Amino acid sequence: MDALAIGNMSLDEVEINGKKRTQLGGASAYVSSTLKLMGIKRVGILSNVGKDFPEEFFSFLKRIGVDVTLVSRNEKSTRFYLKYSKSWRRDMKLISRAPNIGKKDVSAKLIYLGPIAGELDANSIFYYRRRCEILSLDLQGFLRDFTDSGEILLKENPEILSPSVDVIKGTLEEFQTFDLSSILEFNGMLLVTMGEKGSMLIRRSEAIFIPTYEADVLDPTGAGDVYLGAFLSQILLGRDYIRAACIASSVASISVEKEGVMSSINYGEVKRRYEEILKGIRRLDPRELL
Repeated sequence: MDALAIGNMSLDEVEINGKKRTQLGGASAYVSSTLKLMGIKRVGILSNVGKDFPEEFFSFLKRIGVDVTLVSRNEKSTRFYLKYSKSWRRDMKLISRAPNIGKKDVSAKLIYLGPIAGELDANSIFYYRRRCEILSLDLQGFLRDFTDSGEILLKENPEILSPSVDVIKGTLEEFQTFDLSSILEFNGMLLVTMGEKGSMLIRRSEAIFIPTYEADVLDPTGAGDVYLGAFLSQILLGRDYIRAACIASSVASISVEKEGVMSSINYGEVKRRYEEILKGIRRLDPRELL
């Protein structure tokens, strides 16, 4: 397999402008689908879902070419409620949680670890490191803690910033839970997403600011996951990391103009936005933001 995304998919109950819908969610769903749509041939997903997980979501993933044979059904799915304000501020709560993902005897050229509710722990990093050439992870599910009412809190988890990982993505707020020295000493690539303010690529203390493309936002859910999926696709295809980040920003801007997980990508539009984004990159000192 070329790429395997590990993490529980979710049922996202999304409310935007008073309108509610339930859609496919979870970082693993967004990342795996983006990898496939961006030209990676053999892409799979390892996840636990519940009996309440709609068959149409399986059909959707199969239709775009994502292998779902490693998805297991359990009693209940991970479910979130997401409400967006007019300024796109998000309130998010955990409603239910699927079981943890046990260690599986799998391998791929690239393995992505994308827990959303603590279903993977730090030990999974070292376990899956031996089963891939490139290991990537998203900080969110490793740093989330939950109150009894489902409110999401950030916790510290310094061992996640492991030298065993090649590419780590997280929000600016998530990276600020780590000591600055550990960030600057990290040997792999760090992708810091900042929403409409852009993103930052940090590699061995060198930082590159990547602007966003001004989009007509319809649904920002999963934009950071799409960003990472597109970035990883370009790394697998042999692109340099700066151009990969610009393409990632382009694809993410397209994703927010659609509802839910994308089923197709206009590559001509990706190229056009990429060329605009490339003009705005600049080097900076990561200490300015972190």
